[in-house]
Amino acid sequence: MTSILIVDDEPIICEILSQVLEAPSRRICIAGSCGEAREALAKVDCCDVAIVDKNLPDGSGVELARALKAADPLTEVLMMTAFPSMDSAIEAVELGAFDYLTKPFDDLTQVVMKVGNAEDKSSLRRERQRLHESLRQSEDRFRTLFESTPDAIVVYDAEERVIREVNQAAVRLYGRARDGLIGLSVDDVVGTLSSREVDSDFPLHRRDRGPDGASIDVEVAIGKFVVGGQGMILEVIRDVTDRLRQEEERDRLRDQLRQSEKMNSLGQLAGGIAHDFNNVITAMIVFGGFMAESLEAIPDLETRNEALSDLEQIRRASSHAASITRQLLAFSRKEMVRPEVLDLNDVVMNLASILRASLGTNVALSTQLSRGLWNTKVDPTQFEQVIINLAINGRDAMPNGGTVLIETRNVSNTSPAGVVARFVELAVTDTGSGIDQAVLENIFDPFFTTKGGKGTGLGLATVRSIVDGAGGSVSVSSQVGQGTTFTLRLPVTEEPRVPSFVPPHEAKPNREGHTILLVEDDDGVRRALYRVLRKAGYDVMEARSGEEAFAAYEAEPSRVSAMLIDVVLGGFSGEHLGREIRRRNPSLPIVFMTGYATREGAFDPAEFSGAPLLPKPFRDERLLLALASVLDERPKLPSGKPAPRDPSR
Repeated sequence: MTSILIVDDEPIICEILSQVLEAPSRRICIAGSCGEAREALAKVDCCDVAIVDKNLPDGSGVELARALKAADPLTEVLMMTAFPSMDSAIEAVELGAFDYLTKPFDDLTQVVMKVGNAEDKSSLRRERQRLHESLRQSEDRFRTLFESTPDAIVVYDAEERVIREVNQAAVRLYGRARDGLIGLSVDDVVGTLSSREVDSDFPLHRRDRGPDGASIDVEVAIGKFVVGGQGMILEVIRDVTDRLRQEEERDRLRDQLRQSEKMNSLGQLAGGIAHDFNNVITAMIVFGGFMAESLEAIPDLETRNEALSDLEQIRRASSHAASITRQLLAFSRKEMVRPEVLDLNDVVMNLASILRASLGTNVALSTQLSRGLWNTKVDPTQFEQVIINLAINGRDAMPNGGTVLIETRNVSNTSPAGVVARFVELAVTDTGSGIDQAVLENIFDPFFTTKGGKGTGLGLATVRSIVDGAGGSVSVSSQVGQGTTFTLRLPVTEEPRVPSFVPPHEAKPNREGHTILLVEDDDGVRRALYRVLRKAGYDVMEARSGEEAFAAYEAEPSRVSAMLIDVVLGGFSGEHLGREIRRRNPSLPIVFMTGYATREGAFDPAEFSGAPLLPKPFRDERLLLALASVLDERPKLPSGKPAPRDPSR
C-alpha cells in the first residue's frame, strides 16, 4: 500500500484529488497547511507521493516540499500552482519534484496518470533500496561468516591458480598480510593437489608452508563454483598440527598402557613361577647340604671327591636358578623391597672385587666416582644386581677385550618455573661393538635378547624395573662400533643414613627345650626344613596349612616356642595366621619365609614387631640364625615337658 499526502488550503481541491485518486492500494492524507502536513507525516511510516500547493497560508509549499525530500529522498513531490511559469518549472526541478500540476485541473485523467507515475517511481526506488539493503546485509553476513570462521579459506581461479580472496584465518595460518596473499600463485603458499584430489569429496591431508617456511599439517576440503564464466576453487583449510600431535601422544600413551598391561601380566606370571621355583630351589639347597654331609662318610677319597664335585655343580646350578628367580621377582616387582639411604660410591667400591672377577682377565674395570656424592634411597641388594647386570652386558659386548667404566656424578636441573630437581647419576660404559638402533628400541623388553641361547632376556628388563621402582630413570646411548653407555638417574634424598642392622652371630646356640611350629604347604620344603630343625636340636610340630597350624597351636599353645610360617599359603594365609596367633599370644616369636611377597600386598613384618622375613631360597645357617635371634631372650622348657597352659588364654 502506498501513501499519498495532499497539501492545499483550498478544501475543494483536496476533495477533488482525494476522490479521483482513491483506490484500495492507496492511503490518502489531507493537510491544509505546512503544520498540518508535518503532523500527518508524523503518524505514518513514510510518504510515497506528496502533492503540495506552492503557496500555503503558513509558509512556502516549495520549502515544505524541500523538507519532505530531505526527510525521505524517496518521496516523489508534485507541485501545484495556479500561475504556471518557466520559473515555477525550474524551481520544481531544482527541489527534485517529479512534476507539477496546474490549477484548475483541465484533465483529471492526466492528474491521475502523473500521480500514478510518481507512485510507480517511488515504489521502484523503494524496492531497489530494499533489495540493495538486503544485498548489503547478505554481504555483511557472508563477510562476517567468511572472516570469523576458524578455518582458513583460500579462493583461487582454476585456470591461472591465482589467489583471489582469503580470510583472516588464512592470514594467521600462513603468516602473511591479506594483500601479500591475494595475487600470489596458490602453489607458492599451499601444497599442490592433483586434479583427482581436487575432485575428491573427502577431506585431504597435506603439508603446507606456514610462517617462516615452517611446515604445518592441514586438512583440506575442496569446493568448486563459477563466477562470470570463470571456474573458481575454494579450499577450506584446517590446521591439524596440534591434533596430530595429540593423536601421536594418545597413541604413545595407549602403547604405554598396553605395555604396562603386558608387563603386569608377565609380572603376575613371573611372580607365580618364582614362588614355586623358590620352593623347589630351597628343597634342592637343603637336601644338597644333607647329601654333602653324607658324602663325607665315603671312605674312598676319589669316589667321594667325584661325588662332591657333582654335588658342587648341582649347588652352582641351584644358585644360578635362585639368581634367575630374583630377576623374575625384581622384574615383576613382586620382590620384597627394603630401600636404604646410601652412597652409590660405596655400592660400587664394595662390588669392585666381584666385578673384576666376573669381567675376566681381558676386560678392565675403571671407575670415576665423584666426591661428595649425594645420598639416594634404594634397595642395596637390588642395586648391586643392577650394576652387575650392566657390567656383565658390557663384558659380553667385548669378546676380544676392552674396558668397563663406571662413573657417578651429581646432577641438578632447573625447570622454567625455577624449581630445582637434584639427581644422582651412575653411568656404565663399555668399549664394545655398540648396539644397532633397531635393537635399542626393544632393549628393555622382557625376554628380548641378542645373545642367542646364552641369555634369558631379563637382565635389562630387571634393571629398568628396579630403577623405575626406586623413582628413577634409565637411558641408553650407543653407536655401532663405538660402545654403549647406560645412564641411571636416581632422586636425591635428604634422609640421614642409618647403618643396616646385622644380627649377632651365634655359633652354637642352645636349642634344647624349644619347639618350633613349622607351617609350609610344599611337602618337599617342609620335609627339608623339618630335618634342618631336628638336626639343630629343636623339637618340631608340622602343619601343611594355616588352618592346620592354628588348630595345632590351639591344642597345645604352651608347647610352642616359636613359629616358622610361609607367607603364601592356600586359603588361610601366613599373614592371617600370624595375626590370629599374635592376638592370642602377642609375645610369641614368629619367623616368616616367602618365595613371593608383593609390595602392594600389604604384608609388612613390622606389623609383627619386626619379625624376620626370610626370602627363599635360603641356607640352613640363615634360618637357624633368624630363629636364634627371636628365641635368644625366651625361656627354655625342660626337654619333653610342656609348660602348663596359661588359664588366662
